[in-house]
Amino acid sequence: MPGPAFEEIVAAREFIAPYLPKTPLIRVNALCELLDCDYYAKLENLQPTGAFKVRGGVNLVGTASDDERRRGLVAASTGNHGQSVSYAARLFGVRARIVVPEAVVQATPNSDAVPPSIGLVASSIGSETVSSPVGTLAVKRFHFTRFELASV
Repeated sequence: MPGPAFEEIVAAREFIAPYLPKTPLIRVNALCELLDCDYYAKLENLQPTGAFKVRGGVNLVGTASDDERRRGLVAASTGNHGQSVSYAARLFGVRARIVVPEAVVQATPNSDAVPPSIGLVASSIGSETVSSPVGTLAVKRFHFTRFELASV
């Protein structure tokens, strides 16, 4: 599958601009001195979900068709992608189900403390087959935790 065309990238940038903050690019003086170079960091951790992936989630959900929005979204994720889709679903009032391996939930410190801005409720569901518009994800050997929007 080929990557997005330049025009698609520009269109996505323009689409998400009203929904997400611009993040600063800062010079990290200590690393500049240590590495003898100019070192800059883009502070994507300042995004609502704490990661850059929210940009893709907002673009994905925000540009979904009316039919896709009506049917809702399903995402399987071990972290940032699921948070991104969840955040965007809440932003656009779309029903979403995020499936996360239980092992990831158990290994994540404060995994019960889902960021309030995402507005998710967790429930343990065991192994499950999740149907989605692109096919079926059959999960047999993992125990999952399902996160769903508390309200839309």
